[in-house]
Amino acid sequence: MGLFSDLGSGIQINSFWVQMLLAVFCGGILGIEREVTHKPAGIRTNILICVGAALFAAISKETAVFGAASGMNSDPARIAAQVVSGVGFLGAGAIIQSKGNVFGLTTAATIWVVAAIGVAIGMGYGFQAFSTSVIVLAIILSVRFFKWRFFDRKLVYRCKINITENTEELRETLAQLLDRHDLEFKRLGFDEQGSKKSLKLEFSGSKEGYKHFLFDLWALHGVTGVAHR
Repeated sequence: MGLFSDLGSGIQINSFWVQMLLAVFCGGILGIEREVTHKPAGIRTNILICVGAALFAAISKETAVFGAASGMNSDPARIAAQVVSGVGFLGAGAIIQSKGNVFGLTTAATIWVVAAIGVAIGMGYGFQAFSTSVIVLAIILSVRFFKWRFFDRKLVYRCKINITENTEELRETLAQLLDRHDLEFKRLGFDEQGSKKSLKLEFSGSKEGYKHFLFDLWALHGVTGVAHR
């Protein structure tokens, strides 16, 4: 019995164009979730990964069939196997480490799974690839809801932001960052002691939104330091 003998073993998708369309769809539904949550790898990235992996797998499979017909030994797994190592570079690029915090692990894992789905499509296992896409999407959404329901209750945060100048542009950018990460603004104060200027910001939201907000905050022009508690 084969690896996929339990589910849809008789359903094989060998049409190239159907495979490509299915790869676009599977990569797209997972990419949409990454896109709406403002993650590094969005719709286009996941679609391209899935389509590329499917193409490599399809070429590998067809090469093996052609080789067998010509009396040559050909391993259909050789080209497809390189997708696993190749996609690792993309996953590593999605992982960011800053100030002891690590971001992007879920995005990297999604890239890895999307590549596997693409390989399955290229090998003809379209039903299994589609089912896996639905399962992965359900896992991501259900875990996010579970975390929000039981762990990410809205907490109040306060931070002191050292700045070079108290400009309207900087305050507007802070408001945009809070909105992007679903954080609720409470109050903002300005403090100046000699040449030192700082903003005292208070807001509420989830832990995940707070971590991503701090990461983006450090990258703002005019911000020289952040003290948070």
